[in-house]
Order: sequence, then structure tokens, then C-alpha cells
Amino acid sequence: MKAQLVRFSFATVAAFALAGAAACAASGDEGKDPPASDNGDGSSTIQGDGGSASEAATDAHFEAASPPRCSEAGWCLTDLPDSQLQFNDIWPIGNRAFALVSDESGSNRAVEFDNATPDGPWRYIDEGDLNAGRTFPMNLWAPNENELYVTMADVTPFGGGGTFGTLLFRGVRPVPPAKDWTWTSLKFDCEQLDATGRVWGTSPNDIYVLGCGVVRHSTAPFGGDGGAGDPASFTAEWTEDTAAGPFVINAISGSGPDDVWISGYHGLWGSCALVIHKTASGYERVVDGLFDEASNTCADRPGYPRIDGSFVDIQALGTNRFVGVQNTTDTSQINEMTRIEPRAGGGWDVAYASPYPDYVTTLKGVWANGESDFWLLVSRVNGSSGAVMHGTQVWSDAGTYEYSTLVLNGAPNAQPLNRIRGTSPSNLWAVGLNRAFHKSTP
Repeated sequence: MKAQLVRFSFATVAAFALAGAAACAASGDEGKDPPASDNGDGSSTIQGDGGSASEAATDAHFEAASPPRCSEAGWCLTDLPDSQLQFNDIWPIGNRAFALVSDESGSNRAVEFDNATPDGPWRYIDEGDLNAGRTFPMNLWAPNENELYVTMADVTPFGGGGTFGTLLFRGVRPVPPAKDWTWTSLKFDCEQLDATGRVWGTSPNDIYVLGCGVVRHSTAPFGGDGGAGDPASFTAEWTEDTAAGPFVINAISGSGPDDVWISGYHGLWGSCALVIHKTASGYERVVDGLFDEASNTCADRPGYPRIDGSFVDIQALGTNRFVGVQNTTDTSQINEMTRIEPRAGGGWDVAYASPYPDYVTTLKGVWANGESDFWLLVSRVNGSSGAVMHGTQVWSDAGTYEYSTLVLNGAPNAQPLNRIRGTSPSNLWAVGLNRAFHKSTP
């Protein structure tokens, strides 16, 4: 079995985002009396109260913010190519950014941000190429400004016929005078639904694809005989051979070809985290537990640290170091960042840091600027809106957390956010439902 996360319309995209955040919050904060804290809007309110009785009006004031278009913290609201778009993922690179979006009809598109273009900051760069049958948006990755990779879950069997699978698309920028991007694709078949496909790499000739519980790797150029346009060019390098019950791999990051981190989980609802590390010597199991399907619980696996729950976002911190934010079934670990690093003398150390109890929020994403400076994507306990938090020196007692305000025109952001990514503190993005915030100041 795989996690059954599927939808075909814009409305359902938002519903899944909200339901997921709410479920995480409910599992960890149920029965607690949350303290008053800053919601990121400059006010002090009790969180988890739905934000406001007039959230729709608040959102209207927010979107009417012209001027100003930027918050006091420097987060600027960018103009979208359409009025109703779900930003599922974003990948900034150089002076550009690519994003994977969905519209109200359920159509999935790739868009590019470039302030230098006369057509506006965001523009579509495909003509519906990502909508081969019934698809569900996963993620995207760009090795350079002229090449883009996108993964989609193929859920065609829900419409009758076909097979489940992970679709990999590659887009190539046109060479003038041509204007249209060129798109090619391939598919990895799955025996059952798998809505966790991911693509990532270190270069155009070093690409990883996660899907169907398998880590696949290609070092061939994309396209041509035996190239990455052929599924056979990807070697299945790793799969879980000790799984008891449902198993998923869902995130990948790294600092180079010999430092790749992969996370997954045992259990339909992410009860038991798994972390794999690849070096020049091969794949090493770093974190794991023994999953009991009958009770949906995680027990210690001899020889490995155990982390209850699953990682929703991960990032390599440098060679042999990793940070992630997690969903968890253990209320003592809710809303935590987790750092993994080598232990002197062998093995691995696991450290935790959290803005709780000062801030009652759910962590949804992380971007690290080194090992002690973190930008966190958070949502209210009920998942109704997204905010950005900045944490410094979080692994020590001197650690601090504060909101990086998104307030425009006196109103906080009232929409959920899905992803935070950046290339530097002066090039950060936070995106979600009808929102693409860009921060270009430190």
C-alpha cells in the first residue's frame, strides 16, 4: 500500500494542504492550551482560533495591498499569471525561479519568474505538456537556468485503464528565434498508487528519481539512445528490503555527488522515519525503526536511532550533515527540526530544536543558510494560513525564533503556503495558494 494522496482539481489541492496541516496539528496539540503568540501579523492572539471571523475580508485587504507590495521584513508579493493558482513547488536558480502550479481546472503547468522579461515576472513555459492523462503534481528541480525537470504522479487508472507510475518531464529553453520550450518525458510504472515521486540531482548528468519505493539514478545525458529520456538509463540503486507493511520514500537532498540524503517512512501515515545516506562508498542506513502494522507504531531497530513520524522537508547542511522538519506521531517531538551529523568515533548523532511552546505552529518546510541560520515555513494549528519564521543558533540554549512578517496593507497572509526555498538570504521564496512571496533583501 502507498499513501493515498490524490486530487484532480484546484479546490482539492487546497483541501489536501489544509487537511494535512490540521491533522498534524491535531496529533500533537490536542488537549493543550496554547499560549498567546505573534501570528506574524504584528498582533498577539491565541493561535488555533481560525485566525479571524472575517478571514475573507482580511484576505481581500491583503491582496489590495498596492502599494505597498512588500512587508516590513522585505517579503514582496509577486504578480501571478492567473488569479487562482496553487504553487506546489518552487526552485530558484540564478536570477530566475521555476515553479510547478495547478489551476482551478486541475491543469498542471510550469512557470518561470524573470523580472527582466517584458511579459511580466511570471510566465508559463509549457503548453499543457505536463497533463498527460490524469496526473498529480510532485516536485521540480533545475540544474541550470535553461533546463528543468518535473515529476508527476500518474493516476490514470482512476479514470479506467493505464497504470500507476512516476512521470519525469524535462524542459529545455528555446534558442532564439524559437520561443517555445521543448518537453520530453518518460514513465516509471508502479504496481500501485504512489504519489511521492521526486527528482533531484547535482548536474544534468547526475539525476536521481524517487518513485514506487525505489531510488533510481542516471549519469547519462537526457535524451537519445540510452540517455535519460529512456527509463533504462536509470539504474535502480536502492529499495527497502526490510519493510513490513506500507513503505514510502519521499524526499531527497545533498551537497554533492558523494553526499546525498534520502528520507522515507514505514506505515501508511508515516509512523516510522527512515533516512538513507549515499557517499562514494554506497548507501548507508542512518535512521530506522521496526514498524508494527497492526498497531501502527514504531519500535527500536537495533543499531539505529529511531525517529517517530516522517520528514516533510529535508536539506543537506554540508558534507555528511542533514536537517529536516517532521510530522510525528510522538507528541514530545511535534514541530521539531531534526539534525543528523556524524558522531566522533562512528555512528550518528540526532539533535532536535523547536519553536514550541513559545509558538504554537506546525512546521512545513525549511531552508538552511548554513548550520545555525534557518528559515522555516509554518502554518497555524488549523492549517488555514502560512507564515515564515527565522531561527538562529537553534541547537543551543541561546537559540531564538521570530516571525519574518508577511503583513501587507495591515493584513496578515490568510492563505496556506506549501514551500520555502532560496539560494541566499537575499533570494528567498515562500509560495502556496495564490501566493508567491519573494525576499530580495537580507
